[in-house]
Amino acid sequence: MRVGSVVGARSELVRCAPVLRALHGQGPLLFHTGAAFDYGTTPEFYADLGLPLADHDLNLGRGTTAERVGGMQRALVPLLEAAQLDWLLVYGSSAATLAGALAATKVGVRVGHVEAGVRSYRRDTPDELYPLIVDQLASLHFCPTPQAVRALEDEGIGGLHNVGDVLLDNVLHFLSAGPEMVKEGELWAALGLDGPTDIAFATVHHHENTHDRRRLSALIHALSDLPIRVVLPLHPRSQEQLAAQPELVATIGPNVLIVDPLRPKMTLAAVARSRVVLTDSGGLQREAYYLGVPCITLRDGTEWVDTLDLSANTVAGADGAAIAAAVQGILAQPRSKVQVPVRGPFGQGDAAQRIVQILARS
Repeated sequence: MRVGSVVGARSELVRCAPVLRALHGQGPLLFHTGAAFDYGTTPEFYADLGLPLADHDLNLGRGTTAERVGGMQRALVPLLEAAQLDWLLVYGSSAATLAGALAATKVGVRVGHVEAGVRSYRRDTPDELYPLIVDQLASLHFCPTPQAVRALEDEGIGGLHNVGDVLLDNVLHFLSAGPEMVKEGELWAALGLDGPTDIAFATVHHHENTHDRRRLSALIHALSDLPIRVVLPLHPRSQEQLAAQPELVATIGPNVLIVDPLRPKMTLAAVARSRVVLTDSGGLQREAYYLGVPCITLRDGTEWVDTLDLSANTVAGADGAAIAAAVQGILAQPRSKVQVPVRGPFGQGDAAQRIVQILARS
């Protein structure tokens, strides 16, 4: 069985890592649509995930959506034809996910969609539109939750498999290293801190926030007003927006520590030691839950509604008062002991193995 994976972002490399580890020995191919080592994806980043370097780096990460999807598709078609794959796996909801599914369909390679059926029901976002198209093209749909299965059933789509969340696989993989996952001194130095202290871990990169100056400004002010140190690894999209607004940069509070992109194990170690996570990332919403850390979502909704049902996540949007109230409520409570939930709506932590087994018999 010859399987390839297309990824375009750091988060997709993290998602595909458990699957590629499960395919070890079967020669899986990795197509990365961005530039080699772009946005902190250093050789150490791959090593953290137990991955070899990408077989193909396409260096196609910039431009309009149409330019990116079209360029990726044109570059992938001859590579997929030459690879003679049985399956191409795509992950999540990015432009690379869409381009990979389109290219594979064009050359007759069957598509498997990991994180299929995830819906926010907000048609004004690429995160919703891309997977809607991909799920129509895919032959196999690897759903992370029963809710995702139901969403695809409602859309009349077949080939559904509730395998669980590959990110849970990844969290368990890192935690299996125990205290050796990250040395304490190395962690706090990477976060720009002298030693252990209460922190909030934040990310702001979603187009909902970065493409709206008022929202980005509101979020920067909200983070700057919090009564806790905020560690903020800055995404290139956010960097570009802030660079264009020096007056906003001048208002960033001294409690906000802007740091370089973190390696995967460093991110998980930082989240595990945080009092609260503030994010617009779907991945971090789940990782915070798996690590027992309360999460506040900096969007007006979330596709990961199971985290809301589990009281592990609060949607605050870009409302400074709502963000402050949610953080104050969390800080007023004693810190809970970290427990990794290997049972529940996100599966058992064996999603990658189940995906490989399904591919082998399909």
